[in-house]
Amino acid sequence: RRITCFCGIEPVDNFTGICQYDELGAVGSFGNNSDTFWGANIFTAGSSDPVSAVSTWAVSSDCEYEISIYTGVTAGNPVSGTLAGTETGSIDLPGYYTILLGAPVAVVEGEMFSVVVKYRTPGYNYPLPYEYAEPDYTSAAVALPGQSFYSGDGTSWTDFQEQDKTANACIKAFGPASARGQTGIG
Repeated sequence: RRITCFCGIEPVDNFTGICQYDELGAVGSFGNNSDTFWGANIFTAGSSDPVSAVSTWAVSSDCEYEISIYTGVTAGNPVSGTLAGTETGSIDLPGYYTILLGAPVAVVEGEMFSVVVKYRTPGYNYPLPYEYAEPDYTSAAVALPGQSFYSGDGTSWTDFQEQDKTANACIKAFGPASARGQTGIG
């Protein structure tokens, strides 16, 4: 028997928009047999509203994260452009979390920005939450080249398309209105 609890539910209109590729949510976790791994999504800002929060999953207890947001990125390289903001912290229990940024990050409508998350999950070697098409569960999951990336060192990046054509990292940005390929709430 499984019990689920939802705590700290937020209203759906507390942000102007959402940029996401994982509309169905985490299906599994990915890594390279190490408790430290990076994931990233590159988005195109649909407005100049600042990024004020990021959400992702903690896939194990005592998950540590470091969020970096880059603006003016080039396609295929989530750590290009300008490092515009960072946020670090830890999460005690596994689950889905929305992390408010200490300072909102300005983005420019029509320009690409990235959200990069370094995960550290002590004792668990698959830190990166991701969505993929799982028959009879998330078979509608879709992905395109250039959306989601992973890295074992935070420097060299691989497009998730090379691993699974339906996979995306479970990382969302809140604030900028949605653009093509993303879902909006505002």
